[in-house]
Amino acid sequence: MQLTTAGRLGVGATTPVALLHVSGVANYTITNIPTNTYIYNVSNNTWANLGGGPVTISIAAFFNDDIYVQNSVYTSSDRRLKENIKEIDLDIERYKFLKPSSYNYKNQL
Repeated sequence: MQLTTAGRLGVGATTPVALLHVSGVANYTITNIPTNTYIYNVSNNTWANLGGGPVTISIAAFFNDDIYVQNSVYTSSDRRLKENIKEIDLDIERYKFLKPSSYNYKNQL
């Protein structure tokens, strides 16, 4: 474990780049007692919701390897979170190179 003079804590990282920098495998347990909702990382690296209420987990992180998520991930594109929004000037000829697709996720890797 490394604590820098800037107050950054590295667990498995000798030069932490964030307030908390974990390098390696991390297992988490999150418990929300008021709603009896429990989320945990089980041995096969999946998350399980054992309770009856919703849980919101907010994480800001940098990853340098794969991230696996079971079920769904939702991201926002809220105009209130953006600034300096400008239209992009593209020649119509460039649009013909775009290849929009539809797809379904596989249940297994």
